[in-house]
Amino acid sequence: LITAIENLDGLKHLVYLNLSYNKIQYINGLSDLWGREYTIETLLLNSNFISSLEEISYYLSGLVRLKHLTLFDNKFLKTVDYCAFIMTNLKTLHSLD
Repeated sequence: LITAIENLDGLKHLVYLNLSYNKIQYINGLSDLWGREYTIETLLLNSNFISSLEEISYYLSGLVRLKHLTLFDNKFLKTVDYCAFIMTNLKTLHSLD
């Protein structure tokens, strides 16, 4: 199982990334995909151990072409209504979960 997101820099034509059903706690490695030259549109992060909604908002905000995101079944879900927060902070999203 994957525990860290790393070594994604240079994957400029990556459009779809499925990291669901792993043991990921921190998503700072997604900063490797920041910028207009990266084409990531779909990111699946459901069923991991991500606990910080603020970290999600920060690191995903750099994915400027992101349109589709899954986050269900993560630790932060037990304490907050995350859908409104994510949709407000990530303006490019078309779908969540």
